[in-house]
This record gives sequence, structure tokens and C-alpha cells, in this order.
Amino acid sequence: MTRRRRPKSPLFAEEDPQLGLFERDYEVAAESTRDMHGELESIRDRLPAKLRLGTSSWTFPGWAGLVYRQRYANQRAFLRDSLGEYAQHPLMRTVGIDRGYYTPVSEQDLAAYSMQLPD
Repeated sequence: MTRRRRPKSPLFAEEDPQLGLFERDYEVAAESTRDMHGELESIRDRLPAKLRLGTSSWTFPGWAGLVYRQRYANQRAFLRDSLGEYAQHPLMRTVGIDRGYYTPVSEQDLAAYSMQLPD
């Protein structure tokens, strides 16, 4: 049986096993993300201080150029390092750790997540 070749994700330097939700040119999308952040910061500054917006996870490759500006070497690097970049998004003030549904997240893993976050 012949294996079908999947399209390369704009987020990963290596081939991506998961297809993105949006078809976008990565370089154009990353540039538009830089432009968009200033506008989003203005929106964030007008929101109530205690309002928290976020998603149930930060590991969606389809956000290349919308949330993520950089390219990651591969999916493993993306899963390991993308939380810090997600946390820099002007409107994303919180995120769920969706794997905690199955078993409590260890103190060691929580500390590793914490190390990715800006001060």
C-alpha cells in the first residue's frame, strides 16, 4: 500500500502529521500577526482587567500566523515550546491544560509550563 504524502505545515520545518485548519502563506501570515498585535493590544487595554480570554489548549498548528509567529523545527518542538509564544498574544490571558481531564498534571509538568511563561 502506498502512503499518501501530507502537505507540509507552514509552522514546522519538518513534515507535519496534522493538517492545518487554515490555508495561509506563513510569511505573509506572520507579518500580518505583527501588525495585528498592536490593534489587539488596544482592544485588550479596553477590556475589564479581570476578564480572561483563552482556549482549551495552546497546541493548534492552524494558528500559524494568527497566534504563532515563529516556525518550529518539528511538532515535538512546537508542543514543547509554543506555550511561551501563545502567552505573548495580547488577548490570550489564560489557557486550559486539556490533558488534566484524564489525570492530574504533575507538579514537575506544571513547573515546566511555568518556565515557558513570561514574567
